[in-house]
Parts: sequence; structure tokens; C-alpha cells
Amino acid sequence: RDMQAIYGMGWFYEIQPSFQTVPEGVQVTYHVQENPKFDHLEVTGNTKVSTEKIRQIVNLPKGKIVNIRDSNRKLSFVEEQYKRDGYILARITDVRFLPDGVLAITINEGIVEDFKVKGNKKTKDKVILREIRLKKGEPFNSTLARRSLNRIQNLGFFEDVNMKLNPGRQPNAVEMEIDVVEMNTGTFGIGAGYSDADGFVGMISVG
Repeated sequence: RDMQAIYGMGWFYEIQPSFQTVPEGVQVTYHVQENPKFDHLEVTGNTKVSTEKIRQIVNLPKGKIVNIRDSNRKLSFVEEQYKRDGYILARITDVRFLPDGVLAITINEGIVEDFKVKGNKKTKDKVILREIRLKKGEPFNSTLARRSLNRIQNLGFFEDVNMKLNPGRQPNAVEMEIDVVEMNTGTFGIGAGYSDADGFVGMISVG
């Protein structure tokens, strides 16, 4: 518990206790390795938020010993920035403190691997897919997803349009599934009658 408490301070990356018998009992010595002094931040995997913007968000003091608790709190602000921009799947997947003071982080922005359409019997897939504002291989964006659903709904062919995100093949990737309920888009009528002037009359209507 003591070691956990010392780790919890956030200043050390390694703690090793040693024990020595003394006349009064046992003397415990905690040998600690301090975190390196911060030099700069390296970011990989980011395409939608610039490295410069991320460095401004993290804003760790250069030349000061890194505190893990403080740095983790500031790294969470990076994910919050992604969410504000609509990239709700973006995650920081790796954080490493290098001995030379470099804080290296890797971001997985949560790409869309593919699109799938369900529920359409009369409407071709391409009619629906051309209304989608997202692109394969690009990070999923909730704002663009809502805009895409509105565009599909505005076609006037569907009673209901829903979206589901299925797990993709790559980590944190998704397959976007569009589920539609089609309206009745055609009418057909047939009838017959009789009049003194025309005799028997038949009628067919198609709409």
C-alpha cells in the first residue's frame, strides 16, 4: 500500500523497497527512480487535430520533472477536444515517457472501414450511399453522421432511417450500418363501370 501511495504521487516510474534488520526491528528503504524532465511532445496518428494544437492543450512545462497524474489529466483534454469536434471514437492508445524527456503519444482516431445498407428493397444502395458525408478510411464524425441521416431522410423514400456502428476489423475502427424503412412508393388501381352512353367502361391507374 505504501508503494502504491508513492506511485500515486506521480513523480516516480520505479520504486524498489529494501529491508534491513536493526536493533529496533526492520528498517525499510524505498529506492525511487524519478520521471525524466520534460523536453517535448511527439504525436503520431493524428490527422484531424494538429500536433501544434495538441501541444498547446497538453502544455507541460519544459525542463520540469514530469508528473504522471498531471500529464494524464492533460492528455484527457486531448480526447475531449476530439469529442467537441465530433470525433467521438478518438482515443489515446499509447503513452510513453522516453529517457531523453520525450513524451510520445499515439492517437487512434476511429476510422470508418465500410458502409452497409439494410432494409431497402426498392431503393438501390447507391442512392442512399451518395448522401453520406463520411468517407471510407476517414475518422468517424458524429456531426457528419447526423447530417448524412438527415439527407437520407429528406429523400422522401423512407419512413425511418437509423444508424448503427459495428466493430471493424482494425482496432477502434467501425462499419457504419444504415437501416431504412421504405415508404410505399407506388400505387395501382383497377375499376369498371357501366353507363347508358358508353356501355361497360374499364379503368386502370398506375402511379
